[in-house]
Amino acid sequence: MSLPPFQFVPQNISPNQPVMYPLPTGGYVLGYPYPTGTTDLPQTQTFGNQFAFPSPQPFYFPYQQQVSSPSPQSIQFVQQPIQIVQPSQPIQMMQPVQSPIQFLQAPQFIQQPLAQYAQQPIPQLVQQPVPRIVQQEQTTLVPVETIPVNSVQPIQESSEHHSCSHSHEHPCQTQESSNQDAKTKSCQGNCKTGGCKKNSARLAARTKKAVADGEIFSITINGVKYTETTIDPEMSLVEYIRSVAHLTGTKKSCGEGGCGACTVTLSYYDETIKNTVDVSINSCLRPAIACNGMEITTVEGLGSRETGYDDIQQRLADFNGTQCGFCSPGWVMNMHSLLQRNSSPSQEEVEKYFDGNLCRCTGYRPILTAFKTFATSVSDSPNVKAAPVGCKGIPDIEELMKKKFSLYECKKSEQTKNKLLNRPKPSTVVFDGITWETPQSLTELYSLLDKYDPSTTKIVLANTSSGIYKDLNPTVYIDLQYISDLKQYTIESNGVRFGSTVVITDVIDIFTKLQSTLSSTQGAFLGPLLHHLYRVASSQIRNAGSIGGNLMMAHNFFFTSDIYVALMGLGATLKVGSSSGTVSGINFSDFYSYNMSRKVLLEIYVPFSVQNQTYNCYKEALRHVFAHSLINGSCSIIVDPSTNIVKSQPTLAFGGLQQKITRMTKTEQYLVGKNITSSSTLSGALSTLNTEAVPDSSFGRDAYRKNLVLAFFYKFYLSLVPNLSSQLVSATQLYDRGVSGGTQSYTTNPSEYPVSKPLIKLGSIEQTAGEAEYTEDMSVPNGTLYAAFVITEQANATISSIDPSAALGMTGVVAFISAADVPGANDGGNDVPLFATTTSLYSGQSVGLIIADTQRHADEAAKYVVIKYTNIKTPILTIDEAIAHKSFFPVPEKTYNSPIEQGDISLGFAESDHVIDGTTYVDGQYHFHLEGQTVLVVPQDDGSVQVYSATQATKTVQAVVAGALGANYSNVEVSVKRCGGGNGGKLTNSAFVAGCVSVASHKLGVPVRAVVDLNTCMRMLGKRHPIKMQYKAGFMNDGTLKSLYIQTWIDCGCSTTDSTFEAFALVKNLDNAYNWPNFKVEARLLKTNLPTNTSCRGPGWVPSVFFAEHVLEHIATYLNNPSLPAYVIKRKNFYKAGQVTPDGCTLTYWNLDQVYDQLLTDSDFYNRYQQVQAYNASNYWTKKGLGVVPLKWGVYWTGNHHNALISIYGDGTVSVSHSGVEIGQGIDTKVAQTVAYELGIDMSLIKIEKTSSLTSPNTTPTGGSTTSGLCSQAAILCCDELNRRLAPIKILRPKADWQEIVSTALTLGIDLQVASSTHPGSAAQGGTVQYNCYAAAITQVHVDILTGRLDIERSDLLYDCGTSLNPTVDIGQVEGGFVFGLGYYTSEQLFYDTTTGTCTTDGTWEYKPPSAQDIPIDLRVSLLKNSSNPNGVLSSKAVGEPPLGVSCSVMFALQQAITSARSQFSASGYFDFNTPASIDQIQLSSKWTYQNFFF
Repeated sequence: MSLPPFQFVPQNISPNQPVMYPLPTGGYVLGYPYPTGTTDLPQTQTFGNQFAFPSPQPFYFPYQQQVSSPSPQSIQFVQQPIQIVQPSQPIQMMQPVQSPIQFLQAPQFIQQPLAQYAQQPIPQLVQQPVPRIVQQEQTTLVPVETIPVNSVQPIQESSEHHSCSHSHEHPCQTQESSNQDAKTKSCQGNCKTGGCKKNSARLAARTKKAVADGEIFSITINGVKYTETTIDPEMSLVEYIRSVAHLTGTKKSCGEGGCGACTVTLSYYDETIKNTVDVSINSCLRPAIACNGMEITTVEGLGSRETGYDDIQQRLADFNGTQCGFCSPGWVMNMHSLLQRNSSPSQEEVEKYFDGNLCRCTGYRPILTAFKTFATSVSDSPNVKAAPVGCKGIPDIEELMKKKFSLYECKKSEQTKNKLLNRPKPSTVVFDGITWETPQSLTELYSLLDKYDPSTTKIVLANTSSGIYKDLNPTVYIDLQYISDLKQYTIESNGVRFGSTVVITDVIDIFTKLQSTLSSTQGAFLGPLLHHLYRVASSQIRNAGSIGGNLMMAHNFFFTSDIYVALMGLGATLKVGSSSGTVSGINFSDFYSYNMSRKVLLEIYVPFSVQNQTYNCYKEALRHVFAHSLINGSCSIIVDPSTNIVKSQPTLAFGGLQQKITRMTKTEQYLVGKNITSSSTLSGALSTLNTEAVPDSSFGRDAYRKNLVLAFFYKFYLSLVPNLSSQLVSATQLYDRGVSGGTQSYTTNPSEYPVSKPLIKLGSIEQTAGEAEYTEDMSVPNGTLYAAFVITEQANATISSIDPSAALGMTGVVAFISAADVPGANDGGNDVPLFATTTSLYSGQSVGLIIADTQRHADEAAKYVVIKYTNIKTPILTIDEAIAHKSFFPVPEKTYNSPIEQGDISLGFAESDHVIDGTTYVDGQYHFHLEGQTVLVVPQDDGSVQVYSATQATKTVQAVVAGALGANYSNVEVSVKRCGGGNGGKLTNSAFVAGCVSVASHKLGVPVRAVVDLNTCMRMLGKRHPIKMQYKAGFMNDGTLKSLYIQTWIDCGCSTTDSTFEAFALVKNLDNAYNWPNFKVEARLLKTNLPTNTSCRGPGWVPSVFFAEHVLEHIATYLNNPSLPAYVIKRKNFYKAGQVTPDGCTLTYWNLDQVYDQLLTDSDFYNRYQQVQAYNASNYWTKKGLGVVPLKWGVYWTGNHHNALISIYGDGTVSVSHSGVEIGQGIDTKVAQTVAYELGIDMSLIKIEKTSSLTSPNTTPTGGSTTSGLCSQAAILCCDELNRRLAPIKILRPKADWQEIVSTALTLGIDLQVASSTHPGSAAQGGTVQYNCYAAAITQVHVDILTGRLDIERSDLLYDCGTSLNPTVDIGQVEGGFVFGLGYYTSEQLFYDTTTGTCTTDGTWEYKPPSAQDIPIDLRVSLLKNSSNPNGVLSSKAVGEPPLGVSCSVMFALQQAITSARSQFSASGYFDFNTPASIDQIQLSSKWTYQNFFF
């Protein structure tokens, strides 16, 4: 064997010790000297950018003498830079035997050596450029820039390292292990649902060799072609885009395809239609390898600062359609996909297409408004390329709303089509034990099915099922996309045949086209079927997932498939193939029991309707769109119209009742020969169905699911009845939301511009273009490792052991970090340890971190850490359980001012005409910020650490990290530019995450990043506090309030970190708008086996409003006086100006009566109230309701500390640093407007800097809706001082412009940097209240009493914002906050396993924030005109959280509708109605039974 083709020239090396050498290709090699002249030497192995260790025969390098083989402990690092002679030929490699971590885990190498090596400085390299093959449209070669390697400064434009070999990057070899036991050890107790046996097989497979011959993969991203010689089949497209193409505009949020943040446009050539297809897909679900030969367009490919922004990006920004901005690129790309397919969609098509994109900030209205400007109905005007200008490039929303827009110009080219035609031939890929097969024909497919073990083989097309079934862990994937026989469809005389890989979107398109070609008889099924198919998943998943794949999920996993149940009702059949032949005509009922091992679904045949056939589909879910069915169904029947007799056995199929989608055969048989118009037929069928429909109790919601089957059948039956009574017709009709809309109304004061000017939020266009950098998008230093949390899965138990050995043997894993590694305090800042040691307080508690070379490797390996438990006790999970167990925290009452009391409640009750009591409850809520918990910790050369944290609380992060490391605060710098949402979830929660990761970075001596996945966040971290209220209220016959006593219990979770403030805000606001002469409220803090609950948008305030309103609604229901409805009683008992609240606040500035009265008038409430009553009288099974809620929201800022630092530069530009964090609330915009106003300059001169503990030390977290005002106040103080310093120049040179003033000041040596801070003392209005926000809301709902479906028809909000600093931003906060609250009160439910305490609603599959089709159809928001606030900053008021308070108006609208229904079933009067008012609670509260059904 020849000498290695390169040579090191060492300096200052001890000749008797081996050395770790950096290689020109990146990484290190372990070697020791060999005698000069030696020619026969072994080869060695490198491991990318990790430490690399030798195979049994180590690497030798030229030196003076041969040295005997050393002991591992004697290895040293080269301390000085080394001159490297560039290789003249490729470096020769051999396969490794031991991975780095396994080498380090040898008995003689435990712990101390690892820490010793990790703490060594990483030597710099002299690195030559490495050519990167980057092919533009004309295949132009573009070289990579030379990048100097530095151990501290970021040099890698990547969110993580990647595991594939690129022609444009340094090759990263996979690693092989001789430690078979570590990799094949079965999991014991901490496995996910994939099963221990399968996981063990997967671990064993991971030891196999990577195989690749030449170029096997290519993909074009934004016109740049990337080619690979090998690729990890399990690398998702979003990971490839971010870590290989280094494009960070595409976000990964949920990782389940459930939020749309990862949306990109996929372009491919469809052989069926002989043309290119452009579709939006979820890049987090699709493997990159499944995009071979295709083209991807990301948000960066549409437009940028350098190339000019695309119309989609510009309009979304201009219409204020972005707040935190994390979701914005996904919205942009989904719109781009729609316009590529249809350049002139209708407004309805635009709204329908966004069923797969979530936004937690805006409330959706401005997004939909922006995108509907591309619809045909609003695009018949001259093109508007640039937005109107408010302040030198900052759009003015008032002017923008006057404009009209032209059609979108699609950018397709024949060149793109030709390029996609020349798709590379796929080949087998084996990487790290995972095989990806791409058969070209059915023959090849059958051969592969016979070859591989079915239990570890997964057949895929787009892999969309991985969003639900994450832990299958196959070792073989078979990709069907190249088999053209499966992509075909054929329209026949009596039906249509679909190949199994026809995507669902195409199925919908085919059926849509058939509507215009089939006769009314044959096409009768199309309307109901198409409506049903549009509710399948989301547009992104329908674009990628196939009809066959959806059916196979039902077969393999008993998935409640909407397609399966719909086609079962039509009598569709299936064709299956294998190497043994094909079988046709399989019906859907039999398919469940059909053995599909080594077989594939080939074809689906869907027959057309026949004469006199009636067909319909049904579905109800937790949310209108993109939510799996709780129950779905399809019914088909043939009735003789002349006799109304059922001619043959109908089909009544229902899913979600049992594991399998089941036909109600007994009920079907009963109906044969019966007369539909006979009431006995209905009663007999219902009685039979009631007996036959037995729900599987493991699904939950048993009573609702059974009721829903009965309701669906009843709806279907009513549709068959001729001349149906008018009061029953609405029960048979689909509710048509139509196109949503709204209005926004406000006034401004031009004399104060740019303050109060309606400008678009700063950074909006950067967000919509994907240019805004979030913490996860930051470049990371070379050698950065990644952390994933290891969490418990059993609450209230003793931890007997934690075994990471299986995880440590997995690909890329470097270390396991636990409590033993914490150098300081093992305290997460929330009275819970960073890493649990002996006790698992709750399921989801952190016990350690897995550290690996990529985030994916860390996340995957964390699942294999085995935790065992003893002394398991039943967890306490609810308030009632905690009360029963007397599980109270002994928190001193004075810490949260409980009780609050005025008057004499006993005397008040004695003087009352009526006294009632009741109980109600509000549940928790997950913050659901789309940017997950993210932190990067970078050790510095002076022993300090730099922490980049997605946090609302830099001070808290600094304190927790310093405590964990045993360091001074001055050695911990925390910075953040922006957060992708917060909602309170990035206060103590982000500090806990940062503290844990800082321990890992300290232990290993390298930068460590963690991007915590959604499932872990929802299990490990706290949420909004659940609260129970018990009350006793006294009042007079005329509704006058006399006395109120309230006892509340607050579920703190396992500690009280944020709970005392929750109690403080709760008890101080439980009066809301009402003057109770005698009033007392108390709060108790409860301990449960849940994560430490934390602040969530409007903590304490939001539930206090609901509780106060609930009492008033109960009083109105009790009195049952038509002249005293709830809205009258509320108005009658308002405070009056000058009165004092129980908290001691004097209501000097009181205008809620004005707000309330104006809203009732402007919204036409009184006429609408009568219309609702009339509707309810004329419709038996659908009802409407109107809910009215006033709001008094006390704003507290006493003791808050915020600051600002302003610097004026020589060119006149100004930089501003402040202590607030931009989380979408527009704080940067308001501060910039304030500075521009105070200095008298244009906003274009102002730049807002990142928030840092260095420039803003010891400051209060961003929250409470006060940070924007207080930071603006701090900025005003800075400007006052700057103006004072510049005043003499302005006097001496009155005509000088700003630039001349600044230049003169600098010439005179005037300091143009000023820092200032605010630290408010006593509250302006007495008590603890600085001022009050006032608002009112009216919400109108439509309810299907049979199913519980809720549609919010209209909401009107009037908000007193004082003098708004920016009406555009504030309107957005009102809308977004209101919709956030709608989710809290309706669709967002948290469930926990009663045995383990594990959160079972830990992802987008079960947890459902509102979608764009759940918001009010008509949303009207106004800011009170001519308002002011003497106690606010520049007369403004807080706006981020108070609008949530009035969102409970939906609850009382629902109560009104349900009360109307209950009166029909002898269930009138008050009833308990707790939050959230989910679809099942709405239906069950109506109190109907199937005996109430009639026609």
